[in-house]
Amino acid sequence: MAKRKSPDLTIRLTNSERAVIDRAAEKRGERGVSSWARAVLLREAARETDEERAKRVAELIATMRKGVPGAAAHAAEVERSRSEGWKREDR
Repeated sequence: MAKRKSPDLTIRLTNSERAVIDRAAEKRGERGVSSWARAVLLREAARETDEERAKRVAELIATMRKGVPGAAAHAAEVERSRSEGWKREDR
């Protein structure tokens, strides 16, 4: 049977790390460290998604600026066949 992941996230901290995190959460008016940490982690996960999306869009724009290899030749061929096709008498 496949092992399921627990909805709990266990993070091991030293006493000094925990104290630093407690003070940071308190400064931000959070009730507890876990709610503050959850919010920070979820924001970070969303930011990474936005960065990935921005990277994909930038790559797409760069590709569009370069043009697809052979696209110009294909477009010229289609245009030529259309103009030659329109000249035919049998249409």
